[in-house]
Amino acid sequence: MSAGKIARNYATALCQVAIERQELEEVKGDMVMIATLLDQNPELHQALASPIVQKEKKKAILDAIIKDSVQHLTYTFLSLLIRSTRIVLLRETTHELIRLYKEHHGIIPVTFSTAAPVADDIRNRIVQRLSEDLNATVELIERVDERLIGGCLIQVGDRRYDGTLRARLDKIDRQFNINIYKKTF
Repeated sequence: MSAGKIARNYATALCQVAIERQELEEVKGDMVMIATLLDQNPELHQALASPIVQKEKKKAILDAIIKDSVQHLTYTFLSLLIRSTRIVLLRETTHELIRLYKEHHGIIPVTFSTAAPVADDIRNRIVQRLSEDLNATVELIERVDERLIGGCLIQVGDRRYDGTLRARLDKIDRQFNINIYKKTF
């Protein structure tokens, strides 16, 4: 089984238990804090992922850093990951739980790329329109990519809507490269 699938299974189990106990908000907050901690401290992630560091030492590290600042359910879950030698998947599991939280609350992340930053009123209209079209709450992830030249690129999950000038120029370039006078018989 792939690491991503294992992390997804652990996150799904934690999410279900958190929903049953009505602690999903708190557990999600813990996971955001842990994900930030791991991203800001690569040494911590390396120590937890290292097969050389003993389980007891990993538990002591987590006790010293986060035991008093997370929910009991979150701490129990982290202890389970250590005991089952799956703590190496902690980063992936935190990101997966955050994704499941958004899915549970109907929040859809939308990547919105433009060549230049957009004004607040335009951003608000885009979020409103996307929320109406998708019938969900939209989390807008803005990216500025000068290579787009103009227009915008919107990505929702697997779907991509490319209204950029770069895409139009590439399409015209491909059309010019087609030789309509070539004999095909």
